[in-house]
Amino acid sequence: MKEANRELLRLLGELKQDRDAVWFIGAVSLAECPDYNEVIKRPMDLGTVESGLQMGSYSCAELFARDVRRTCTNAIVYNRARYPHVAAAAQRLLDKFEESFSRLKMSAFLKQNLSSGPYLKACQQILTVVIRRKEKGASLAEPFRQPLDTKTLVKYDLIVPEPMDLSTVERKVRNNNKANGYHFTSEFMRDLRKTFSNALRYNFGPDALTVPYGLRFGAGRLLE
Repeated sequence: MKEANRELLRLLGELKQDRDAVWFIGAVSLAECPDYNEVIKRPMDLGTVESGLQMGSYSCAELFARDVRRTCTNAIVYNRARYPHVAAAAQRLLDKFEESFSRLKMSAFLKQNLSSGPYLKACQQILTVVIRRKEKGASLAEPFRQPLDTKTLVKYDLIVPEPMDLSTVERKVRNNNKANGYHFTSEFMRDLRKTFSNALRYNFGPDALTVPYGLRFGAGRLLE
């Protein structure tokens, strides 16, 4: 079994152990819910999802996620008016799944080599989104676009041992798999976070009051 499938099975196993999952382990009984197939056109349950994983029926993680989501959304649609407590359990389970699935995808993303076109493109897209992000019409990224003149900032080199900025990140993305570029997605994400965590580290330190609030606010929002 492929490593990706093992990770999805582990995630699904954790989901099935949640107390909210008790309603969704197997197919809905038509004896108990005779109108179910009239309301729900594409039934799904966690047991069927698990069997699909074990048989290798899912060609990608998103198809697996689609069926887990369908299990929950079917339950919400059918039970909202009939059994609100079951619908509420389905919503909680869906929220837990989305959180776990997002973590799993990020973990997989961080292990990828940038020689792979799709992952290089993903890094480029993330960087574009960050650079273009605005709050109330103002660019949040502008203070972080270029290297700082650290000679004008009190104790900056002592507080921030590894300076980073968006132009450096951008250059290292362009130079992927070269000596002065990124080789793995984890390196890209590390430097992107470092750009903003450095700003927070310095600007929330002893000299925070000398720096405009907007700079601190922007760093915090972009680090989210």
